[in-house]
Amino acid sequence: MSRLQDDSQNGPARALTVARQRLKKSELLRGQGGTFCAIGGTWRSLAKVHQILRGYPLHMVQHYTTRAADLLKLCEEVVAASAAGKPYPGAEIASSGRRELVPYGAAVMIEVLKAGRFDAVIFSALGVREGYLYGLLAERERGLDPLIQAAEEMNVLRSRAPQHADDLVDFTAGLLNSLGIVETAAEKRLRTVACLLADIGWRGHPDYRGEQAVDMVAYGSMTGVDHPGRAFLAEVLAVRYMGLKQKSISQDVLALAGPIASQRARLLGAAMRVAYPMSAAMPGVLEKTRFALEKGVLHLRLAPELAFLDGEHLRGRLEQLAGVAGIKGTAVVTG
Repeated sequence: MSRLQDDSQNGPARALTVARQRLKKSELLRGQGGTFCAIGGTWRSLAKVHQILRGYPLHMVQHYTTRAADLLKLCEEVVAASAAGKPYPGAEIASSGRRELVPYGAAVMIEVLKAGRFDAVIFSALGVREGYLYGLLAERERGLDPLIQAAEEMNVLRSRAPQHADDLVDFTAGLLNSLGIVETAAEKRLRTVACLLADIGWRGHPDYRGEQAVDMVAYGSMTGVDHPGRAFLAEVLAVRYMGLKQKSISQDVLALAGPIASQRARLLGAAMRVAYPMSAAMPGVLEKTRFALEKGVLHLRLAPELAFLDGEHLRGRLEQLAGVAGIKGTAVVTG
């Protein structure tokens, strides 16, 4: 954007004309519609300004998505104020190193959105350097899922028994199957990640481990997950550690998941509250249990050697799980 600032002789209004003329040579911006991916430091600053001015609850640029029309309105306000020699909206929010360049980034964004007729804009916290390094990786490494990789590393570093996550994946899959819930590939991926992260808070003090686990997921530096996905994972862990009635986690952040995903997150979190008292996070236990829905009653079947687990506490957790699933009857069965 520094080049545009020079070429427009420090005039944000003139920068619009310069950007428009140069974009005419682009074959990529001819009424294609869809989503435009914004990469670069000045646009990251613009995203932060937009987030704060619009009261967005999650202040991270990676995967931040907004309607093109709304961003276009802000960009026009930024350019107009700067052209008039006035502070633009949110100028105090932008970093000192990017503050002067934001109006020029806004000018380019205006012309890009108009030329491409984009519906939405998604921002990247990563840039050209990261893309170059990614291109140097072996093909096998480029094919790895960055979110799964990050969750697996956190699982190994923070969980009591990392192998337990595999049991939890199968345990929750069995629950969904018994309830007749069919997952998409994206939903299964997030469920797997939630299971990998389910025990990352155990080292913390019981009074704080829930908030700490949620913070690591909602505000961590993981990539490969959008903001609704972060909210989904955060709600799973919030329920897993703090129960279904907790209100200590930002409800605005959790709301980013949407009502359908939020309900699924509560279901998975409630299932984990059944799983952990039985297994104590040790592998090899959950595989000896299974769910079954029979005549409107949710059954939890335990292998004979696990009969000692049946008790008031487990039955209470099972009733909570059934309540989330909209089922009134429950039973713990041995054999």
